[in-house]
Amino acid sequence: MVPATTEPSTTRPFEHSQGTSQVPTSPKRIVTTTDQNALLPLLELGVRPVASAGLLADDGTQMFRRTEGFDTTGIEFIGEYGEPNAEAIAAQRPDLILGYEFDSDYYDTLAAIAPTVMIQIFDRPSTKHSSTTSTSSAEPNKPKSSAATTKPASAPSSSSWATEPHSSACRSSPQATPASSTVPIPAKRSAP
Repeated sequence: MVPATTEPSTTRPFEHSQGTSQVPTSPKRIVTTTDQNALLPLLELGVRPVASAGLLADDGTQMFRRTEGFDTTGIEFIGEYGEPNAEAIAAQRPDLILGYEFDSDYYDTLAAIAPTVMIQIFDRPSTKHSSTTSTSSAEPNKPKSSAATTKPASAPSSSSWATEPHSSACRSSPQATPASSTVPIPAKRSAP
């Protein structure tokens, strides 16, 4: 006879664009590999990651795009979006790494550091919770047109929040961002 457990599981399976990962049910040290497509939606939900990739300006200024209005003080910069720095990520001791489908080349490296979820922001996969389906299987991860990235999706289910856009910033193209929508990362304060 197996004794009944009274402790809830500390992880759960989560399906994403790279497969299924066992993710913590209550992550404490989240790192995001992109600012406007992972950091921003988390900040909008009241979740504060410990670190994120962002934009490195020509003058060396580190910034998180489209995060004006949010306090990003203390969120460590771990490299440029599209080129996450694995050593900087590992140094944060994450218990969960969130990226997006454009970081799929780095998935194995990131997954070796911590459970990793790659959010698909374009052409969301068809699920039993969604009535949207893809009409083309040629390139399922690429938007079919600019209109396809801005159409409102059906209401997300509670189990698919990571695959549904949360703001207009999430539905935008990962192209250039206007300088007026970037927020420089505050300088670190030295200990007294």
